[in-house]
Amino acid sequence: MFIDIILWFTPGPGLLITILGTICFVSVFYILVKTLRENMSSERPVPDVRGIELNMPAVGDVDKYIPDFLEYTEFISEDEFDLLKQDMHISAEHVTAVNAANERIKLMFDTAPLIIEYWDKSYNRIDYNKTAAVFYNIPITPGKPVSLADVVFGTEQQPGGIQTRNLWQNYLNEAFERGFSKFEYVSQKGGNVIHLQVNVRRMKVLDEYVVVTYTNDVSAANEIMLEKERKSIAESNSQAKSRFLAHMSHEIRTPVSAVLGIAEIQLRSKHSPEAIEAFGQIYRSSATLVGILNDILDLSKIEAGKMDLAVKSYDVAEMIQDVSQMHAVSMENKKFKFIVDVDENLPKSLLGNELRIKQIINNLLSNGFKYTDTGFVRFAVSQQIAEENGSAVSSPERVNMIITIEDTGCGMTEEQVNALLSEDYVRFNEQLDVTGTGLGISIVQNLLTLMGAKMNIESRINEGTKVTVTIPQQIVNSTTLGQQTAARLGKIEAEAPKLDEKVVSMPHGRVLVVDDMESNLFVARGLLGFYELQVDTCLDAATALEMIKNGEEYDVIFMDHMMPDIDGMEATKILRERGYTKPIVALTANALVEQEEEFLNNGFDEFMSKPIKTSQLHEVLMKYVA
Repeated sequence: MFIDIILWFTPGPGLLITILGTICFVSVFYILVKTLRENMSSERPVPDVRGIELNMPAVGDVDKYIPDFLEYTEFISEDEFDLLKQDMHISAEHVTAVNAANERIKLMFDTAPLIIEYWDKSYNRIDYNKTAAVFYNIPITPGKPVSLADVVFGTEQQPGGIQTRNLWQNYLNEAFERGFSKFEYVSQKGGNVIHLQVNVRRMKVLDEYVVVTYTNDVSAANEIMLEKERKSIAESNSQAKSRFLAHMSHEIRTPVSAVLGIAEIQLRSKHSPEAIEAFGQIYRSSATLVGILNDILDLSKIEAGKMDLAVKSYDVAEMIQDVSQMHAVSMENKKFKFIVDVDENLPKSLLGNELRIKQIINNLLSNGFKYTDTGFVRFAVSQQIAEENGSAVSSPERVNMIITIEDTGCGMTEEQVNALLSEDYVRFNEQLDVTGTGLGISIVQNLLTLMGAKMNIESRINEGTKVTVTIPQQIVNSTTLGQQTAARLGKIEAEAPKLDEKVVSMPHGRVLVVDDMESNLFVARGLLGFYELQVDTCLDAATALEMIKNGEEYDVIFMDHMMPDIDGMEATKILRERGYTKPIVALTANALVEQEEEFLNNGFDEFMSKPIKTSQLHEVLMKYVA
């Protein structure tokens, strides 16, 4: 019985197959249903409805590529999104996010600092941003397409002669063919000329090519570039001018130095009165030529910003005496009086640039002498308590030196005074038969500016002119000149300075003069001959070096600066390296750049410019030989 029951529950082969088949069928059916449900409930991806294809430049033109903003400005409307939502199961959050992104892109497009315009292949402007609307003064919202022929570009014709519309059409066409182009054109806005740069890019929208132009105002950038170019040209011209003037200074001073030196030698010798007068005329004419050359070079240095105003301590009485004596010489044929009036309370010594102060006074006195026939020319020097910010400065270390030049000459009108102080001034009242280049007053004004000084001019026609100069100085010695010195300086107009120094015989002295010009050596031998010195000369530095190497010894060597092969500075350096310790004095005809400090820092003991001043030569000989 028990065995029968077990056999009944044991499935046979057919039943087993039936059960397995049923299980497989149910499993397949379940998987199929599940798959269908998943496919029906999943969201389908949103297709790209814009159909935009960008045309990138060739590899070699990658640097010219500018991102095309317009590809981001194709928007999907809310109605289109509603349809997509129903058909493609797009969520409301997705629609909101896309709209917000589109608004941001549109905002960036409209506020971009570029004029952005959208052109079709028929050269119609079909869209633009707000920047373009403001620039062209057209509606903010584009209406119907506008033909290129109807667009107003501000100027109808370019400087080169081409029509502006034709220029645009050429580059739009080039962009349609090549994919990009770039050009500049000139327009007008608010009465001002502006320079615009246009980048053109091609793209494909819905299987159609269009181009987008990005226009930028490059006027400021162009002006900066032009200013840099002008500055570069000005600097190059200034350097060329400096080189030319340095060469001119050397070439002109060399023969003038010889003429001036020879005339001075003959004036120191015994001649007939007629010969003395002739040599005097040669000497004065040469000195005038040197003065004109100095004015040209000084003005050039000022314009180039290379004028050196190094300050030194100077003796006030000597400065006044020097300028007074210089002009007293020309009083021989004058019919007016030269009055020198000095304040006895002036400090004995001041700190300033004595050379340039003398130059200012000399130029102003020269004008007074030239434009005065009768009456007087008055030269006065006084002091005034220095002021700072409108208040007197109690410090005893500072003082204002007041220089007054007054004359009873032809005078000037108010217009002539204004012209005199203008940058375009050459020489006022040109119809007057007077000498001079007219550069003096311009030099005076520039020097006063560099010194922080002031000048005031009062003048009336046929009555005269009064020029007052205020120069701030620092006191070195507060002891005053005193009444006796002031009185002595006041009588200087009756004294004409003599040409020659009080020569001291120095037969024991031995000097060497090195110069590549025979005329300069002739002058040097003549001037040194008055001191009865033993003088050797040579025409080049190599010979001088050989002479010193062979044991020749000199109390002082006068070394020219500019010489062929080995110049004076190089020769001095070689001598110092060999252990030569005796004095070496630099001679140079290049007065364009004040090189005294440079010479002293390169082994020289003294510096003398050409033409050689006998007073300076005398000081050097007394210092190193006597």
